[in-house]
Amino acid sequence: MLTVRVELPTAEDFTEILYRTQDFHKVKLEPVGTADDVMKIRKFFHEAVTVSPEIRELMGRVTRTIDTIDGGGLLRDLRAILQLSESDEFLQPG
Repeated sequence: MLTVRVELPTAEDFTEILYRTQDFHKVKLEPVGTADDVMKIRKFFHEAVTVSPEIRELMGRVTRTIDTIDGGGLLRDLRAILQLSESDEFLQPG
């Protein structure tokens, strides 16, 4: 059994992540497979990887937090920084 233990990221961690990924849009990646390859790989991982109940619970809590994050105004502030209107989508499911 594999156990993964992580510390929750701090504000400083998120600041560092944002700094390191600020130029992500400049990265050019060449295709390494087809859509069919991706579906086969996804199916393999879906069937072969077991996720513990603790990780599933954490994923549920993270999803709930992201789903309700606008209550704290974080997404409103991010929209202002990115100069997006309320109707512009920038968080996509999947």
